Amino acid sequence: MLAVWSSGLFVLRIVLTFSELFLTPDLSDDGPGKDVYAFTLWLALALVVILAMIQLGAAAFKREGASRGRSSAPASSSWSAPAGSATAS
Repeated sequence: MLAVWSSGLFVLRIVLTFSELFLTPDLSDDGPGKDVYAFTLWLALALVVILAMIQLGAAAFKREGASRGRSSAPASSSWSAPAGSATAS
């Protein structure tokens, strides 16, 4: 049974090594995927900026401070305790 398991792992290692040769992107200066990845990066960054501006604009339009605070600092609520949660002894 151990021989079957070891041979299965050996075959899996060969298949994964072979597939890694085709699936690893070449992002060097003269690599074929450099332009595609650069365009995708800029597209993603532009989308982040546009969606952040939409979120801030919607919060300003509603004139609601809670949603404005959520849009500008989404992780702040998870790091701090809510007000009034500490009890005085």
